Amino acid sequence: MKALAGKRHRTSLALITISLVMSSAPTTVSAQNTKTADVLLDEIVTTARRKDQAEKLQTVPVAVSAFNQDQLDAMQFLNLADVSAVVPNADAQENLTYPGFINFSMRGTGVRGSALSDEPTVGIFIDGVYQGIGAGMYLDTFDMESVEMLRGPQGTLFGRNVTGGAVLMRTTAPSEEFSARVKAAAGNFGALSIGGVVSGPISEGKVLGKLAVFHNQRDDYVDNISVGNALAPNAADLGELDQQIFRGALTWLVSDKTEVTIRAEHMVSDQDAGILDNLDERALGADGLNAGFGALNPPSNIVAPAFGDADKTGGDVGAEVPRTELDSFSVDIVWEIGSGTLQSITAWRDLSQEDMQQDFDNSLLPLFEIWEHEITQEQISQEFIYNNAINDKISVTAGLYYFDQEVTNNDFRVSRGAFGGTGAHITYAVDHTVAAGFASFDFALSENWNLTAGGRFSREEKTAAISNVGAFAASGGTVGCPADGALPILVSGVNPKDSIDFSTCVPSFNGDNDWSNFSPKVSIQYLISDNSQVYGSYSRGFRSGGYSTRGQLGTDPLYDEESIDAFELGIKHDFANGSRLNAALFHNTLDDMQRNVFLSVATGEQITRNAAEATIRGAEVEAWIPLGAQFFVQGSLGYVDAEYDSYTDGVTDFSGNMIPGIGEWQRDLSLIWDVPIGDDYRLVFRGAYHFRDEYHNTDNNEGYISPDRTWYDASITFGAGNWSIKAFGKNLNDEFTQGPATDVGAWVVTSGYLPRTYGVEFIYEVR
Repeated sequence: MKALAGKRHRTSLALITISLVMSSAPTTVSAQNTKTADVLLDEIVTTARRKDQAEKLQTVPVAVSAFNQDQLDAMQFLNLADVSAVVPNADAQENLTYPGFINFSMRGTGVRGSALSDEPTVGIFIDGVYQGIGAGMYLDTFDMESVEMLRGPQGTLFGRNVTGGAVLMRTTAPSEEFSARVKAAAGNFGALSIGGVVSGPISEGKVLGKLAVFHNQRDDYVDNISVGNALAPNAADLGELDQQIFRGALTWLVSDKTEVTIRAEHMVSDQDAGILDNLDERALGADGLNAGFGALNPPSNIVAPAFGDADKTGGDVGAEVPRTELDSFSVDIVWEIGSGTLQSITAWRDLSQEDMQQDFDNSLLPLFEIWEHEITQEQISQEFIYNNAINDKISVTAGLYYFDQEVTNNDFRVSRGAFGGTGAHITYAVDHTVAAGFASFDFALSENWNLTAGGRFSREEKTAAISNVGAFAASGGTVGCPADGALPILVSGVNPKDSIDFSTCVPSFNGDNDWSNFSPKVSIQYLISDNSQVYGSYSRGFRSGGYSTRGQLGTDPLYDEESIDAFELGIKHDFANGSRLNAALFHNTLDDMQRNVFLSVATGEQITRNAAEATIRGAEVEAWIPLGAQFFVQGSLGYVDAEYDSYTDGVTDFSGNMIPGIGEWQRDLSLIWDVPIGDDYRLVFRGAYHFRDEYHNTDNNEGYISPDRTWYDASITFGAGNWSIKAFGKNLNDEFTQGPATDVGAWVVTSGYLPRTYGVEFIYEVR
């Protein structure tokens, strides 16, 4: 255990809080463990259209999957990756490089890179607040009131970087009556999670409060074959996680027309960086080393003895665990003004990540490593949203939005340092502001026909300062930053960051650019009956332009916006027996696609360019089917066909190739057997099947193909009234294969998925 003492201390804090929750529980409780089919078919509501009141999921002309807290528990969804596993054409994975950094894709539109300059295509919103970067977003579902996944561009109502879709997460709100909830779980790899929430009135009818505490930990689960080798003094096994979350909320019922909710959160997460596996021996075998380093000829089994083994890694990393800290604060005010409502959301977020090290070559030799990485992000945002039913035929949702964030990224990278090679220090700082106004009108054309039309005008500006300079180890004392382009020799075994004052670095590049964008949406809805509808829509969205951190000296880092035009045709139907069926077809065209192109294959040097146009088309189906009194089936099917219409990076033509990272087929099926035992107890069996198709990893569609993946989950739950105990397993067939891969020029690195995990979970609840 690399941080055992700290874990014990923070776990104790969680246990103390939970003890207070348990001891404060009243003797009267309401039933939690109702019939599972009733839980899963419960009337689901969505905030996808940003109305002042949540709408029934089956009534909105939007492709959205939504889950409330009881459904998240019943389906054993522990994090966003679990939720995305049953949502058609959705995928959430941790980033290859940075801990807790999520890469999300929907309908074939996603981000695979790790550079902070790579803007997302799926926006994550927590309690209505857009999260500026993906760090710290691999979130647990504990204390989540609901999770919604909206598929397709959502630019009119949600703004930039939602060309693939949006994820709306809402934490539990303070309750008007006392409620409490405890959730604890333990499993293999030393997994332990403990959380508690207590909520209720502080001043009857005036002030409501909520406090939530969550602790989550896991030991290492991947062996580092370099441990114990004299060439790797910092090597340690990888996979460790130690996370604490504290959330508080107060709701002030000012009057019957005004309500104020204040939310605050503090999160600390110590988590190992992405676990990499080198798939390519070309550069690291004896022949490769001879070619790269002249006469030096170490045995290849010393350099990289475990190529392509998903449950092993290598390299001189792991002893120092990266830390991510996040603080957030928001004030949400709702006023009733005449026949309408006005909502104000003011939010602040501060994030930092430090002590991250990464070994991309996966060997004992420092051929390509990040020796030091840190990021900071601070954002503020203000949004006003107005809703009003102008008459019984017309309603409007309109708003104003302002967002400002400052992001810095500080990396020290080394290449071939053990052989007298070079290092590079990269500093990226950007100030990003966005101002926008939007409006969406709903027209009831007749008893059966509804029309929605709206648009959003956005203007954003980015100011960037980028340093990309050589670095070296001084013979003594502290020296200033070397001049631009200076690539002096590194001394083997000495970390230059310890002797160079990088604060003296003058940016190699300074830039300032602005963009304007209009994102319209039109949809038409036909109500076949009270339980059935068909709809069609057109929408346009955009992904922000910016400045790439990938390019080296002498390359222009500026790239422009990426746009998407999306057409969708969908149907939603509820059957008399409670079954539910939703389906959609979509056709998207993307222009000015932002792609990371190689400037030099030999060195792996890349830059972001608007290099391609593409067409993505597909279909998706979701079904919820009760089979008699005790059985229930939930399933989804997704299909995506994604290829470049044109792609010329100035060197190679990739037109007609498949877009990397996108598998054609996705299938998910869950079967639930709910057995009542007497009048008070229930025994619930759940089994789940998941399939993801294979996909290319490079634009040229050559090299490593990530294999298709099939995995199974299962759980058995026993409970009564206000408690339940569950035995669960995930990835029971131990499908521990490689996932997404990245070509860094001389070799290819990938990361594996979690192996088989299992455990026991206990929930105690008072409502």
